[in-house]
Amino acid sequence: MDIRGSSNWQGFCICDFETISDAAKRIIVRSEKYADAWKIRPSVALTAGMTPIQQASLETAIEIEEMSKWHATEHKLINLLMSGKPLTIENLKIETMIAPDCGIRNKYLEEPDDDKLKEAVRVGLEFLRQRKALALKS
Repeated sequence: MDIRGSSNWQGFCICDFETISDAAKRIIVRSEKYADAWKIRPSVALTAGMTPIQQASLETAIEIEEMSKWHATEHKLINLLMSGKPLTIENLKIETMIAPDCGIRNKYLEEPDDDKLKEAVRVGLEFLRQRKALALKS
């Protein structure tokens, strides 16, 4: 099994890389708001007393923190799925955030909160469901 992922400040996705080249068999599962981050953001009202530059800096800092947590969530889920251990929040909490392919980017990861781990369980279960359905077709 070769599972890879992607993350942004709204969520993450994982894919079965062994199926990526065949559109009929491709397995890609996204967290609920992952795709929202790729849409153009509407302009928002400035926080009271902030300049547009200060507001942009604040939003960027929040996005980076969220991305660090979603990226860690993605790693934990992939590592757990690859290990074959049961997919539970408890197992996700103790799973490593480190992914060899990410190299130096691993040092920017932050521990995800329970809501992110719950979403990881949902994504993981859907991923496993799709793999099982594909195996039954074969």
